[in-house]
Amino acid sequence: MISVSAYAKIWKEARTYALTPDQVASPLAGRPYDLRHAAVSL
Repeated sequence: MISVSAYAKIWKEARTYALTPDQVASPLAGRPYDLRHAAVSL
């Protein structure tokens, strides 16, 4: 199992690899659950 704090740290770092600097500075996909609201999971 992974702790919530470790998961959040990894997610934050992954955003820097997957998104542009402007997107990283925005709230885009700030949390994994946010992807569902943006319909990215579909």
